[in-house]
Amino acid sequence: MTNEVPSYTYSESARVGAILPESGVTYRAVPTEFGAGTYRYTVVNGTPVVVEPSTRRIVQIIQ
Repeated sequence: MTNEVPSYTYSESARVGAILPESGVTYRAVPTEFGAGTYRYTVVNGTPVVVEPSTRRIVQIIQ
């Protein structure tokens, strides 16, 4: 999380399985040392999340 990613304000709470909208969300590649392959991360309502890019589905909440 050293890269500053703007927090996206989502009308619901950030939860695994939620699908984010196509526009308005800034995605970054997960660093290779974390072994997340093609996944991306973003910040939703102040919470970092990992997203499957082709579906925009949240797959993990980062605590």
